[in-house]
Amino acid sequence: MIAGLLAAWAARENLTPWVVVQFGGMALAIGLALTRPRPGAFGVPLGGVIFFYVLAKLFELGDETVFEATGHIVSGHTLKHLSAALAARPVIRSLAPTGSVPSPH
Repeated sequence: MIAGLLAAWAARENLTPWVVVQFGGMALAIGLALTRPRPGAFGVPLGGVIFFYVLAKLFELGDETVFEATGHIVSGHTLKHLSAALAARPVIRSLAPTGSVPSPH
């Protein structure tokens, strides 16, 4: 499906939607990491999110190289999905209950 959308956008010589889908989330995460958190907001370690997203992109770029290096056991595409899933872990951990009682003030 993604390949079909990319082909359609390329045929129109406008890859802007593809670029937004591929890198918009990363740009948003970097932008949020560079801003001061609001008082009372959840603290999400965006550095971890960014790290795993970049790692996923590197696995995507090295798909065939990883596949060859592992003796055709695992591809970069597979590792890309695992890395992208790990990017959600810092967010999920920040939403987990801490066990502490909130202040009444």
